[in-house]
Amino acid sequence: MIRILYIFMGTVSVGLGIAGILLPLLPATPFMLLAAWCYTRSSPRLRRWLVNHPVLGAPIRDFRDNRPLPRGRLISILAILWTSIGVSVLIVDPLLIKLLLPAIAASVTAWLLVRQTRLARTPSPPGRLAN
Repeated sequence: MIRILYIFMGTVSVGLGIAGILLPLLPATPFMLLAAWCYTRSSPRLRRWLVNHPVLGAPIRDFRDNRPLPRGRLISILAILWTSIGVSVLIVDPLLIKLLLPAIAASVTAWLLVRQTRLARTPSPPGRLAN
């Protein structure tokens, strides 16, 4: 039963990830990472399919191999993040949420920038081209 639940959650995550490729404010990569995690716990065949897929698997492989994001992609991610948070803050009413959303965005931004800096300083493994 748990295996079926993981497969279901992974498949829903792949669907949301595909929607995230097409919709500008919905991120694709976190859903693909979640799908890979679910498939790892339920179906090696589905995980292999997802990780080796030429389009859907690229962000998973980049994350797995600790590759830094290309500068353009990082700028896009941060612009979309802060735009969606800004719009959300204008729409929501409770003050706590108005304060919490920018704090979450700042945390995600800090994590991305620290990860980028750390990965940019790490030499590429032998046989791998540096980004």
